[in-house]
Order: sequence, then C-alpha cells, then structure tokens
Amino acid sequence: MVKHIHHFLLIPELRCLEAKNGFYSESFIISSDLSNFTERPIALRWYGYEHLNDREVIEDVGNYFGLYPLLVEDIVHQNQRPELDDPGQLLLVTVPTFSWNPERMEVTRKQINILWRENDLVTFASSEKDLLEPVRQRIRRGKRSHYRDLHPDFLFCAVLDLLVDQHLDFLDEIRVSLILMEDTLSEKPDPQLLQEVYRLRRQMISVARVMPSVRSLVGELYDDYSEWFREENLMYLRDVQDHSQQVLEFVKADREILSGMIDLYLSLMSQKTNDKMKVLAVISTIFMPLTLIAGIYGMNFQHMPELGWEFGYPMVLLFMLVIGIGIGWFLKQKDWF
Repeated sequence: MVKHIHHFLLIPELRCLEAKNGFYSESFIISSDLSNFTERPIALRWYGYEHLNDREVIEDVGNYFGLYPLLVEDIVHQNQRPELDDPGQLLLVTVPTFSWNPERMEVTRKQINILWRENDLVTFASSEKDLLEPVRQRIRRGKRSHYRDLHPDFLFCAVLDLLVDQHLDFLDEIRVSLILMEDTLSEKPDPQLLQEVYRLRRQMISVARVMPSVRSLVGELYDDYSEWFREENLMYLRDVQDHSQQVLEFVKADREILSGMIDLYLSLMSQKTNDKMKVLAVISTIFMPLTLIAGIYGMNFQHMPELGWEFGYPMVLLFMLVIGIGIGWFLKQKDWF
C-alpha cells in the first residue's frame, strides 16, 4: 500500500471523469492504470492532464491511444499552430489559449490538445489555471439534459466551445485595457505609452495569425468529420464555428483600435507642434514691424529730425506699442490664438 501511494505521488495525476446513464464519477489515476479503466463498459471517459510537466506520462497516454511520435511531440512542445490530425480511429485537435496580464501589458499563449477516441476523451492543458473547470462544473450540476446524459461528441463540442469563448473573454479584457490606454493617450500623449501600444500591436499580430486557423479547424470538423457527431449535436459545432468567426471580428476591431491609437498619438503630437509654431508665428508677426521701426531709428543718420525732438523717444515707443496691440487684436479676431 505504501509503495502504491509513493508511486501515485511521484507520477502526475490524470483526472478521470466517467459518465453513464445520467450518473458520473470523478477520480485521479496514474498513466499505468489506463488499461484498467478503459476495459470497463462506460458511456464516456474524460481524462484531464492539466500540467504538462512530465514527458513520460504524455508519452504513456499517447502510446496507449495510438498516437504517432510526432503527434506526441506536438503535445509536449507548446505554441503549435491550431491543427486537426486524424491518425486513424481517433482525432487530435490543437487549440491555442491566450491570457492577458493588464499590469504587464503582456499576452501569454498556451495550448490545449483534445484527443478523442470512441468513448474516451483526453485533454492536455499547459496552463496553470484549469481552463476546463467550467465544463466540469456544468457536469456536476447537471442542470441541462446534455450534461446529465453525456456523450463524447457533445463533450467535445462543449470543450471546444469553451475554448473559443475564452478567446472572446481574452479579447474583451484587452479591449478594456485599450480603452483606458486610449483615454490616457488623448489626455496626455506619452512616448512611453506609445511604446506599449507598439509592443501590444506586435502581440496582437501574433494572435491575428492564429485565429483564422481556429476557424478553419472548426469548419473542417463540421464539413469533413460530421459523421463523428450525432445529428442533434452538429448544431453545437455550428455554434462554435459562429463564435470563431466572431473572434476574428473582435481581433480585427482590437487591431483597428491599436492602429487608431497610433494615429491619435501622431495627430496629437502634430497638433501640439502646430500650436507651438502658431505661437512663434504670432510673436514674430507682432515684432516684425517693431523690429523694422527700431532698425530705422537705429541707423544713426545725422539728419533725422525725430532724433532731436524732445518727445521723439516716447512717441516712437507709443507708436510701437499701438502697432503691437493693433496687430495682436487683428490676429485675435482671425482666431490665430
């Protein structure tokens, strides 16, 4: 018994959920016990491996279900492109996941692999957070008939739908940060903030390159693998396809907001420069005639009547003041400042 517990603690756990005739049970197993579980007659088994920190366990699971070594490598090595593999009597789907850190203004990318063979579903998740827990919660509550009477095709659609919806949540979180950034940028253009915008824009380009592949993956499932799904569950797959299209639209909208923020910054900086140039132009316009008058009376010719006049100096100053005020009033009337 002690030996078994020690073995259990050393090897990462696989969470196993079994369902049949409206009932379900949850347990934790080790990879060497897979054969004992799969031999039991059951309507559905869902194995979840949340932390990809042991290559041996992944290889054991992959070998047991008949995955090619290259597909096992795709599970071990993260940041793979969304793809659908059909190595025989099973499907392997790779779906990227994204998380947003508003404090660091950083996008983190992970992935989830879904393996489906007959009544067995295996999910490999690399995220520290259990992204699939909402599906398990629905199964536990069992408020809807589909979650009380589970079938592999419906569970597959539910997991896929959750992942695509999380893309929408991720983009909503980014949009909130973008709105705050846009408000800050419009109030006080900051070159440092512009650098953050450029960095986020590069990250969003990476997201935008991935999302069309997700939609293509769901479309391929609907068009080429419809025989894997019961007819009443194809509508859920179609719904996932619609959500993936919505994700693309959200990505496009967020990228447009980022581009708009860059244009806004450049426009504000240009306006700020123009305001400064306008002030300089107003000052120059006012002092040009005054400089001309000062230049004329600074030539020191001997025969200049005003130079010998007792009130010449104050009259010239008064004349320059009147000209300056007059030009300023004229420019004010023209809305120059």
